[in-house]
Amino acid sequence: MQAIAPRHSTAPAKTAAAPARHDIYAAIHKALRLHMAETLTRIGSADPADGASVDAALAQVRELLELCEHHLENENAVLHPALEQAQPGSASHVEADHLSHREGIADLRDLTGLVADTQGAERAAALTRLYRATATF
Repeated sequence: MQAIAPRHSTAPAKTAAAPARHDIYAAIHKALRLHMAETLTRIGSADPADGASVDAALAQVRELLELCEHHLENENAVLHPALEQAQPGSASHVEADHLSHREGIADLRDLTGLVADTQGAERAAALTRLYRATATF
C-alpha cells in the first residue's frame, strides 16, 4: 500500500483563541449545589421515628440556610456593587433571583420548624414536605 500524502489546506491559519473569561460564580455555586444535594440526601434518608436522625437532618438544613443567607449577603454587599461599578447593569438581573432565594430560605426555615414541632405521622408528612421543598429550592 502506498501512503497518501496529506493535503495542504488553503484555509487561513487559525489564530490563537482569546483566553477564557474567569467565571467568578462557578466554584462557589458548585460548592453550594453540593451542600444542597448532600442536605437533600440527609433529609430523604432521615427516619421520622428516629429523633436523632431527624435532628441531624434539621441541623444540616439550618446550616445550609445560614450559608445561603451569608452567600446572598456577600454577593449583594461586595460582588454585585463591584460588578455594577465596572459595568453598569451587569448585576441588575440578579436582584429578582435573590429575592426569590430569600423567600425560599424563609419557607425552608418554616418547614424545618414544622418538622421539629411534630411527631409520628405528622412528622413524616412534614419531613416529606421539607424534602420536596429542598429539592425544588
